[in-house]
Amino acid sequence: MNMVHGFPPIIEGAFYEGSPFDLLARVRDDTGNPATTNSFDSCTYHIYESPDKVTELSNGSLVIGDVFHDTLQTGPKWNRDSEGYNFEWNISTSKLPLAGEAIYWIEVIFLKVAVRTPLTARVYQYPLKSAPTPT
Repeated sequence: MNMVHGFPPIIEGAFYEGSPFDLLARVRDDTGNPATTNSFDSCTYHIYESPDKVTELSNGSLVIGDVFHDTLQTGPKWNRDSEGYNFEWNISTSKLPLAGEAIYWIEVIFLKVAVRTPLTARVYQYPLKSAPTPT
């Protein structure tokens, strides 16, 4: 993840209500190289109802080996640049429970001894449109 004034940029995304959301990012370790499964000891997350960040909807830990690739990935999921991503978390609908139009604030924290690396995303949920009633 490229830093902006010492802080990582906020990732923006959107998905449809009732669908999972793939959070993709390029995360760098404390030396500036793309992080790998060995770069961090643990990973935690918090999902809030945005913009207030007061109402926490979900939290927990992620298994590093389940969300990190040891090499940068490219392909149809990634259209930001040609370098690719190494963090991929498929966030299930149970962690995104709001109905209708909603905005989620997602914080992921990677830890390695005393080094804390944050990843922040603001995700917009499009409401499902109800099908018209046949006449």
